[in-house]
Amino acid sequence: MDKVNSSGDVTNSVGAVYDGTLQQMRDQHHHYYATAPAVIPRMQPTAPATLVNRGALLDWLDQQKEDLHERRAPRVAWVTGGVFVGKTGAVSHWIADRERAAEREGRDWFPRGTLYAPLSPRGLHHLPEPGDILATFLRELGVRAEEFPNSLEERASCFRSRTRQQPVLVFLDGAVSQQSIRHLLPGHPESLVVVTSRDEPLAWQVGDLDLSTYRMARLEEDFCTELFLHTLGPSTHLTEEEREAMRAVISQCEGLPQMVKMAGACASAAYYGGIVPFSREVERHRSMLRALEEEDISLDPQLDLSYERLDALSASVFRALGVHPGQEVPHDLVRHLADGRNQVARGLLRLHLLEEAGTDRYRLNAVLHDYASSLATEEDRTRVVAVLVRWYLSRVAATERWLSQRWCLGPTLREKEKLSGIFESREQALGALEADRDNLAGVIELAHDNGHFHSVVEFAEGLRGFCERRQQHGLWIRVGGLAVSAAEHISDRLWLARAHFELAFAHGNRWLEEDREAAYHHYQRSLEIAERIGHARTRSSVLEGLGLLALKEDDPARAQTLLTEAEDALEGVDHARGRALLSLHRGTAALRGRDPERAAALYQEARARFAELRGEDYNQGKCQLRYAQARLEQGQVEEALTALDGALERLSPRAAGMDRAKALCEQGRALRLLGRDPQESWTSALVLYQGLRSEVGVSEVRALLDEGDQPER
Repeated sequence: MDKVNSSGDVTNSVGAVYDGTLQQMRDQHHHYYATAPAVIPRMQPTAPATLVNRGALLDWLDQQKEDLHERRAPRVAWVTGGVFVGKTGAVSHWIADRERAAEREGRDWFPRGTLYAPLSPRGLHHLPEPGDILATFLRELGVRAEEFPNSLEERASCFRSRTRQQPVLVFLDGAVSQQSIRHLLPGHPESLVVVTSRDEPLAWQVGDLDLSTYRMARLEEDFCTELFLHTLGPSTHLTEEEREAMRAVISQCEGLPQMVKMAGACASAAYYGGIVPFSREVERHRSMLRALEEEDISLDPQLDLSYERLDALSASVFRALGVHPGQEVPHDLVRHLADGRNQVARGLLRLHLLEEAGTDRYRLNAVLHDYASSLATEEDRTRVVAVLVRWYLSRVAATERWLSQRWCLGPTLREKEKLSGIFESREQALGALEADRDNLAGVIELAHDNGHFHSVVEFAEGLRGFCERRQQHGLWIRVGGLAVSAAEHISDRLWLARAHFELAFAHGNRWLEEDREAAYHHYQRSLEIAERIGHARTRSSVLEGLGLLALKEDDPARAQTLLTEAEDALEGVDHARGRALLSLHRGTAALRGRDPERAAALYQEARARFAELRGEDYNQGKCQLRYAQARLEQGQVEEALTALDGALERLSPRAAGMDRAKALCEQGRALRLLGRDPQESWTSALVLYQGLRSEVGVSEVRALLDEGDQPER
């Protein structure tokens, strides 16, 4: 365009930024975008000296580069992963390595160069403006600052124009959403935009972007060790004690490369004196996050970037997961904490503040769990502990309802209607508690330490069936001890009597050498309190427990006396099931005391009592099995065989596998005594025992099948 300068001369000039040639023909001007500027930017963060086990990511990035030919729009390669997983370092390594290789081979990698921008360097509340990032890119591309367009749209258009002629690599580090990169896409369709983000890309935000995603995983222990040793130095020689300390430190790093490198740097610092003292510091803090903070290495600002993205409800759930004692939690608990809103979990997963951990399980790694815990206020803790106690107690109570109809003191275990919909089957209930065994221990400790004393005793009552069936004696006795301690704070002494009873029962069930004294002690304390407050049901329960201990000590006469006293104690008490169980136990005492006739009569009595109750098919079947054993002792084989047929009808393979297998063994024994073929019964028993993984049962049946020996009684 012609202009008049200050001296009055007419000049020809172009008053805009053009990446191309200008052809002037007298009074007409035609603008063509064509030539490339001389400036070739090479922007990127410093690449890490060592990259461990990221070959799959590098190969994936290579493939994204190879797929650029004859494209219509730039490819966006979205690399996502949690905090400290090493996204920036891995991509920087790929760029530096491939650029060096191209330079050595004398070829262009990206002819228009490499541009880099951190999109969240100061956290979520201080995100750089896209226009400012574009200004940096344009300056690197050789555009004079005074010639930058002012508006964002014009600046983005100018950037696309300056990158239209040749492919460029754009590295956008720490994107908070797909929307944040839209103005930063170059013009040449064979360009590549590599984005790192803690966010999972959402389909509705992707729109017309040509986007491909790679999810970075944490490092396995062997690769963490390799990285840690490299941080210490290639010539480092470790003693066995130092290697053990290194393993302890690495276990706290959760497979996060950045954590491993920071831990390695601290461990090699002179003031620590080596790995072993640093390991002790980590152990003292019980957290790598807190140990690093003591060295003025605060990681919270990096973590804040993700946390600040959460809405109020999601933030509350995240803090609650920090109060939760375990890193792994069931899906149902997260949904419960989120008031039934599934989108909360999805949001936490998308930001990598939560990860899937198997079927129906989520997990916070140790770093995030410590961070979430540090965010929780005292008000949060009070509220969340109460929620956790109620939620886990309801699951324990629901499981106990599937396993037993016994009387319990705690009101939660008596709320049958509220408990009925929690689990669909006995197996599901047992599996759920098995998966949350460690969480239960932690929640019960929280309940005890935060004054939920009645709930602690209810936990002890409710866990009996699960712990007995799964032989979880450590948990059982631990919870029983907490229940006794909690009950000391309850004015109603019945709670203390029941707590002592539950702990005694747990010791009696395990019955190791150290359990004998403890079992008798707690039964005695329970009995003293029950007699003092006049609670007949608890007095009967204690006498029954003492009778079972007498059977364990091979004293059937004393057992018979105690069990008879237990039944007498129920006079005037509405407890039909308790009387039925006592008849069953007294039958066992009689059989052990070599009185099969009396045993048979008591087993018949027990069966008749169970028959008057609902849902007692299993116990009826068990009575028939024991009755058959008593009749076999007397040589009444036909009668025993009839009883075993009835027992097998009631003892299902799924709910009563061990008792059914025993009944099949006895059936085979009876058939052989009658001169009939026992093989089918014993083979069926073998299959059952194998399915139940009972080595003792398998060995017993194989002996019967191979040698014809009778099973042990």
